Amino acid sequence: MSQESPVARKRRLARERQTNRRQRIAQHRQVMQAEILKLEIYGGTRADLDLVRSRGGFEEDAEALTLGIRYLARLAQTDPDTFAAAMNPRNA
Repeated sequence: MSQESPVARKRRLARERQTNRRQRIAQHRQVMQAEILKLEIYGGTRADLDLVRSRGGFEEDAEALTLGIRYLARLAQTDPDTFAAAMNPRNA
């Protein structure tokens, strides 16, 4: 029988769960080829991003940016002319 106190056992189990959780998250990030993207934006871009988030119902900047990039990439593949028009700064 173990001499481990109930409090010590509870802490050990919590520590093991947290370690396992961190390992699962790290493995998932590796499989998904996740990377950190640091980005400097200015006031106008911040306002545009806030507008996209509010209209799209996105809670996080990363979600809005990811979905926007994925949409534009798909548009570039399927309709290059529309993509070029959308990315033309003179059309703003």
